[in-house]
Amino acid sequence: ISGGSLSGKTSLTKIMYSDLNNAKQRTCLLLNGNEITDTSEQFIRNLTRGALTKQYGSAAIARIEQIEPASKVLLIDDFDKTALNSRGQKSFIDMMSNVFGTVVLLADEFFGLAELAAGSETDQFLFDFSVCSLKEFGYVLRGQLIERWTNAGRENTLSAEELTHEVSVNENLVLTVLGNNLLPSYP
Repeated sequence: ISGGSLSGKTSLTKIMYSDLNNAKQRTCLLLNGNEITDTSEQFIRNLTRGALTKQYGSAAIARIEQIEPASKVLLIDDFDKTALNSRGQKSFIDMMSNVFGTVVLLADEFFGLAELAAGSETDQFLFDFSVCSLKEFGYVLRGQLIERWTNAGRENTLSAEELTHEVSVNENLVLTVLGNNLLPSYP
């Protein structure tokens, strides 16, 4: 999942972690890309056990390690901030894919461009992933959201003229706030 700065990638990661764990569908491990500095088995074992201890408590490590990989999800926020080069990133993901059935990487919108530009197989490991991008709201979607928000709960009491006026006022307010960089333009 890629997106620009302030697009909500970290918030999305935390929501995914919480939703998957609370629904008891999957057991998740959340890592941050800047924690990933090596690909040795010992480092990865220490990294995952440290994160498991922090997120679930030390008593849960043995139980979680026994769970089938298909029921485990690895979420890595800011994967673009890892200290590893493309070969190291591929090696890390390959090792983690043996332990986690699902691996979700969240990175800057420009992450992967170097992999696309390079020609070697090692640099193209991201081709095995499905790619999603967080996009900014355009004028049409923003206008529809503002109209729905303005009309919410007042569908039967607000006249068409009042709705149009309030939507116009609210759109101007949102555009002012966006223009002053007080609110990101992402949903």
